[in-house]
Amino acid sequence: MDQHQHLKEKAEARKESAKEKQLKEEEKILESVAEGRALMSVKEMAKGITYDDPIKTSWTPPRYVLSMSEERHERVRKKYHILVEGDGIPPPIKSFKEMKFPAVSSSATCRGSASFTGFGALRKYL
Repeated sequence: MDQHQHLKEKAEARKESAKEKQLKEEEKILESVAEGRALMSVKEMAKGITYDDPIKTSWTPPRYVLSMSEERHERVRKKYHILVEGDGIPPPIKSFKEMKFPAVSSSATCRGSASFTGFGALRKYL
């Protein structure tokens, strides 16, 4: 009986250490997300690619969005839980339709793709 109890206690200790190990792994994952790697692809992380400068585009927010007050922008950011930091932060826009991108022709191609869906359509303009 004593041996059975001893083995049971060892098994419980192993379970706890496995849980602790899992918690440490989860902490590492959360730290990597907090470091700004959340939006990087696995390929970019594996190759050590970093982006220091923003992507240069010719797109600017529509005039009616630019003319809105900073207080309005802050309310939108708060409502949609948009966290920003840095200089030259663009105003928040609630939808892609409001961004007023030019229409994309159905015969246009983007990086070898004959059709556009979702973010693929934006690559042409970014």
